[in-house]
Amino acid sequence: MATDTLSPQVISETVDFNGGAVVPDFLSADEVSKLRQEAATFLSDLDVSTHPMTVFSTGTEGKEHVGDQYFFDSWNNVSYFFEEGAVGPDGTLKVSKEKSINKIGHGLHVVNDAFRQVSLSKKVQQLASALGMKDPRVLQ
Repeated sequence: MATDTLSPQVISETVDFNGGAVVPDFLSADEVSKLRQEAATFLSDLDVSTHPMTVFSTGTEGKEHVGDQYFFDSWNNVSYFFEEGAVGPDGTLKVSKEKSINKIGHGLHVVNDAFRQVSLSKKVQQLASALGMKDPRVLQ
């Protein structure tokens, strides 16, 4: 963790105040590149013809949060969620899947070594400790 730029105390205080924090250089350029490559491979492998076309919504603006079975079953595998407005009324994507995707989740750390290594890394453990977590778990 780049403790020379942000101390654990500053990170914790920033999270408490803002609800989140940016930690510069938390991941190396090589780590970021590897994760981006893995995500690109996941997306390349996605067959939209067999996908339920689940749209991710946070529940803002009077819309319900995504709550279908696909979402609930995503905890231990690679699942794909699309942007609101990306899926047409006929169930097909309006633009390419690369531009339509909202997120890929939630079990990346379960099925992929690169994501597992980062998720279970010492620096993530140190960050969790700095945030006051007593028994942190990687759930999704």
